[in-house]
Amino acid sequence: MKPYFFLAAAVMAFGIPFKAEAQKSPEEKLNMTMYAIMNMYVDTVDKASFVDDVIARTVKTLDPFSAYLTPEEVRANEAVLFGPVAMGADSLSVQAGGSSRARAVRSSYMVDDRTGYVCLTVFSGSAPEEFRSAVAGLRKAGMKNLILDLQGNPGGFVESAVEIADECLSGEKTVVTTSGAHVPANSVMTRNEGCFENGRLVLLVNGQTMSAAEILCGALRDWDRAVLVGSRTYGKGLIQETLPFEDGSALRITVARYLTPSGMIIQKPYEGYGRVYADTAATYRTLSNGRQMKACGGIDADVEVMQDTSFMTSWYYNLTFNGFQKTIVSSYIDRNRDALLKEFRTSDSFFRKFHGEDGMLAELVDAADAAGLSVSEVEYDRTAPALKTQLKALLARELYPEDLNIYYRILNTASPLMIRAVEIINSDGYDDILGL
Repeated sequence: MKPYFFLAAAVMAFGIPFKAEAQKSPEEKLNMTMYAIMNMYVDTVDKASFVDDVIARTVKTLDPFSAYLTPEEVRANEAVLFGPVAMGADSLSVQAGGSSRARAVRSSYMVDDRTGYVCLTVFSGSAPEEFRSAVAGLRKAGMKNLILDLQGNPGGFVESAVEIADECLSGEKTVVTTSGAHVPANSVMTRNEGCFENGRLVLLVNGQTMSAAEILCGALRDWDRAVLVGSRTYGKGLIQETLPFEDGSALRITVARYLTPSGMIIQKPYEGYGRVYADTAATYRTLSNGRQMKACGGIDADVEVMQDTSFMTSWYYNLTFNGFQKTIVSSYIDRNRDALLKEFRTSDSFFRKFHGEDGMLAELVDAADAAGLSVSEVEYDRTAPALKTQLKALLARELYPEDLNIYYRILNTASPLMIRAVEIINSDGYDDILGL
């Protein structure tokens, strides 16, 4: 007797209503398979754990963001979404709750007489108001042009990205379009008079600029409103919806994609059944000046500048791991605080006139050497400039705790992206890049 005849006979003998013929739809086939496993398999199968595992492995094949969440993972995600910082929400509906403790604008200051700098770390619910407040303060200080730092920004609430785009774009313009096979296409437009619709604008971006941050980048790029300096952004352009189950678990499933105003998909390619990612063969044009763009997965920088990581030698990592920089700064302050505050009465005076980094670095080298962390000449040459900048920044932060910007202001003096951005924003090259 052939195996399948034996199976059919056994099924009939035990009265199991199994139909041997092909099912009418893939859904019925799936349901029949689950029925057979739960009711016919030779051994008892734990239904809950089996179903959880099937769901988890199935949705994982769709795209990088669809997932099955255990009750513990759901609670952790809720803590993020409704906690101090709303990271990676990627939702088109504003979430309630939150706190103003973790700030969206990390720092803002004048780079020179005309150029302001704002670092936006996340698109939380408070981000638009913090952005407006920072711009207003810089305007009072004489700002005409703005460098907006989005490096490492992981995204957050889409509404916040749209609102900030509205602050920088004039008139009625598309900011982002969402579409999916089961979601009607919807375009979000600018509608308000913004706080920075005029003046030169440079965005600093890198491979960790993600999601809602990429929506802002795409909108300002497509409308020729900003020059992007840095490297290609992450390439996360899909929207997820979370469907809860009664046991506290949930299904997070991708329901739609983001399109930039020019119609470009920014999701980078991935392995999966879904194929809602950038068509790298497609080309687009910006909407104001007609500059040609190529889909790449992410947003390409107009001016490519790589972050400097050459200083990160093994000696540098050992110093940082053991806290040598902070130890040296603390010791230096203990001995020199009064003299430093007398000589440099303001943080701005310290920024412009302090030149004691060489002495601090010499102390650090001696202390590290005494602890068995000696350095070769090659490593020293690569690491010393960055260490001196870092030591000065740490010292300034301790001396002037009321100045929340001084630490980043000093660090940015050694940033290749920042240096290039300042050059561009103050030159004719800015207009050339945008095709003006």
